[in-house]
Amino acid sequence: MKKAALIVILFMIFIFPDVFSQKESRYLFGNEKQIHWSVYMGPEVKYSKIFNHGAVYGGVKAAILYNNNFAVGLSFGGFISEVAFRGIGSEGFETGLNEAMAYGGLYLSYGTSFRSAVQISFPTVIGGGGILILEKKEPNAAGIVDERLVEGAAYFVFEPAVNMEINLSKTIQTGIGIGYRLVMKSELERFTDKDLSAPLASFNIKIGIF
Repeated sequence: MKKAALIVILFMIFIFPDVFSQKESRYLFGNEKQIHWSVYMGPEVKYSKIFNHGAVYGGVKAAILYNNNFAVGLSFGGFISEVAFRGIGSEGFETGLNEAMAYGGLYLSYGTSFRSAVQISFPTVIGGGGILILEKKEPNAAGIVDERLVEGAAYFVFEPAVNMEINLSKTIQTGIGIGYRLVMKSELERFTDKDLSAPLASFNIKIGIF
């Protein structure tokens, strides 16, 4: 029995040395595992369509990054290019219209941990926004073009995407991606949610600690 016990002890010492030489504290989520927190922010540009017309969106996002995988933060922006289209104006006749549209909300992202300069991320924006439909009037005596509000509405937005990102340095990442902007509950009289929803292409820059 003593020989058998001695063999078991020697086996454990040589095969499982960590059992007898543990010097680090044990943690709830694993042993000797470093949890890495960081932050980043940066601009993003998206190309999409509104009322079947091309438009450019400019915005910014900021997030807290956990273990270089999971990010949570905020994203906000609006369409910076003018979109001119035809529609029913304030007097009930078809006329030239344009829009002012912005949205943002909770920003969530999961990124792969490739041990290389390239990685894939899956960002999603869940939030809301607003849109104003404007009608351009004839220039007045001073040559100033007046704009009349035709209608406006708030809406919910859900925007999933997939990005390919390149690590330019320890503090800068850049990426391109594709996604889809799904608008819901806009309740516009002249237009539907489908008129505001569309696929998109994006370019973004992240500045932070990675």
